[in-house]
Amino acid sequence: MTHSQTRSIAHACSSRPSRNPLHRMSGRTVLLSTLACLGTATAFMAPAPTLPLGLRSSTRTAGTPSSCAARSMIRLPGPHAAAGSSVALREAAANQLLLRYRAGRTGLLATSCAVKTKVSFENDFDRETLSTLSPPSAGTRFVAPTSAAPDLVEEDSSMKMRMAEAKEVQRRGDLKGAALLVDGILEDFPDHGKVWMRRFKLAQKQRAFSEARDVIRRALKHVPGNAILWQAWADLEKSLGRYAVARRLYRKGLEANPRLPSLYNSWGCMERDLGDVSKARTLLREGLMLAPNSARLLQSLGVLEDVAGNADLSRSLLGEGLLLEPHNAFLHHALAVLEFKQGRLGHARESLRRALSADKDHTKGWLAWAQLEEAAGNVNVAREKYREGCKARGGRGTVQLWQSWARMEEKGGNERAALEVYQQATKLYPRDVRLLLEMAKLHEKRGDIHKALTALEKAVAGDKYNPYVYQVLGQMQLRQLRVDAAREAFSEGVKMAELRLRSMRGRGASAKQLEGGKQQEQEAAKSLAVAGVGARGGVVRAGGGEMVRVRSGRIGSAGAGVAAAAAGGG
Repeated sequence: MTHSQTRSIAHACSSRPSRNPLHRMSGRTVLLSTLACLGTATAFMAPAPTLPLGLRSSTRTAGTPSSCAARSMIRLPGPHAAAGSSVALREAAANQLLLRYRAGRTGLLATSCAVKTKVSFENDFDRETLSTLSPPSAGTRFVAPTSAAPDLVEEDSSMKMRMAEAKEVQRRGDLKGAALLVDGILEDFPDHGKVWMRRFKLAQKQRAFSEARDVIRRALKHVPGNAILWQAWADLEKSLGRYAVARRLYRKGLEANPRLPSLYNSWGCMERDLGDVSKARTLLREGLMLAPNSARLLQSLGVLEDVAGNADLSRSLLGEGLLLEPHNAFLHHALAVLEFKQGRLGHARESLRRALSADKDHTKGWLAWAQLEEAAGNVNVAREKYREGCKARGGRGTVQLWQSWARMEEKGGNERAALEVYQQATKLYPRDVRLLLEMAKLHEKRGDIHKALTALEKAVAGDKYNPYVYQVLGQMQLRQLRVDAAREAFSEGVKMAELRLRSMRGRGASAKQLEGGKQQEQEAAKSLAVAGVGARGGVVRAGGGEMVRVRSGRIGSAGAGVAAAAAGGG
C-alpha cells in the first residue's frame, strides 16, 4: 500500500467523526487506533506491512536514525491471523522493539542521547551513574520483564506490621516519626523497593528535596534495576525544573525496564509541557507500542494531539481509552475540554457529568464545568459548580477552584462575596501566594490598606524568592507615597528575579521558560525605575501629581539601563 493510499484511508476515517466516541463502529475504531497508536493504517490491509513514511518523525538529529525508521522493521499481524496468533505476533513485535532498544538502535534512545546538554552533577555518584548511559551491546542476551516493577524480595509478616505502623504514624501527621520507622525497616530490608519508595515520598511530603535525592541514591545502590525508583527520581527533578537531569534519569529507567508505561507517559508529558511536540509524540507512541492497552498513555497522546490541533485524532484516541476504562474521569475530562474547544457544549457537559459521576473528587472536572458555564453566561450555574467543587477532597477543593470562584464574583461586581471566598480559601491554604496576592489587591480596591499589606507580608513569607510578590508590594507602597518602602521592595524584587533567572539557566530550563524569566526580570527593573532608583537625583511622579525626589540607589545590571533611560526621559 502506498503512502498516498494510507493518507486517503486516514482522511476517510476522520471525515465523518462520530458524535459519541463510545458508540463507534468497531472497524473504524480499530483502524483509527492502529493509525494513531502504532503509526500505520495498513496493519489490517496486508499480511506483513511496515510503518508508513508519513508518520515518521519530521525532526531528526544528524547522524542518528529516526524513531519510526527503527520501528519500520517490525511486522504487524494481518487480517487473516487468528486471535491467538495475532496476540503472539504482536508480542513478538514488542519484544523485537525491546531488543532493538537494548541494542541502542531505536530512535528513542539514539535521538535522546544525541542531544548535547550540559548537566552539572551534584556528586560523584550522580556523575558515575548518569554519565553511563550506553545500553548493552547488540549481542547481549535480554529477557524482557513481564511485570511493570519487578521486586523479588518477599514481604514477611513482620515487615508488613512495621510498615502499617509507619503508615499510622504518618496518618497522624508525624512525618519525621514515620521516616524514622521506615529507616529502621530499611536496615533489615535494604533490597525492598517499595520500602525505599515510601521513604522517598515521606521526604517529598516534608519538601526535603535534598534528602529525597539521598534516599533514592541509597536505594539504587541496593536495587539498581528498579525502574520505578529511577522514574521517581526523574519526576522529582522534573518538578524542580532540572529537565536535562530528568531526561538522563528517564533513560536510565528505560534501560532498567523498557516496558514500564508510566516512564514513557511521564517523560512524554514533560516534553509536551516544554513545547517539544514531536519528541513527546515519539515517546508516547513507543509507549503504546509496548503497552497498547494503557489508558493513561492514550489520554496523554490524545491531549497532545488536541494541543497540536488534531481534533479528530484526539477524539479517537480518547475514545479508545474510554473503551478500555469507561469510568476513567481523566479521559472524560480530556474529551470534555476537546468538545468545548470545538464549540460542542452539550457534548462537553455530558463528558463532564460522566467524569464527576466516576469521581466526585475530580476537581479538574468541577473547574472545567464551572468555567464552561461562566463562559456561556450561566453565572448561577457556574457558582453552584464552583461551590460543589470546593466541597471535594474533604471540603478543601483546590486553590484554582477557590481563586476562579472569587474572580468570577469580583468580575460580576460582587466584591463582598469575592472577599468571603478568599477568606475561606486562605484558611485552608494559608501560605498560597496566588490567593494572598489576589486578596491583597481586593482589600486595596476596597480601601483597606492595612489588611492589604498584611496579606502581602504573608505572601512574602510564603515565597520570598518570587519577584512578582515584591513587585505588587512595591506598587502598593508607591501608591501610598511610601517611596522608601517601595524602593526597598522593588530592589529586592530585582535581586530575586536575577537569582531565579540564573537558577533556571543552571537547571536546563526551556527557551520559553527562560523568556518568561527574562520578562520577569525586566518587569522588576521597570518597577524599580518607576520608584526613581538607579539614577542620581531621579524624579518620579507619585499619586495626585505630587513630585517626589528620591535618593540614588544601585540595582542589578539588568535593571540599570531601564532605570537610567526612565530617569533621562523624566
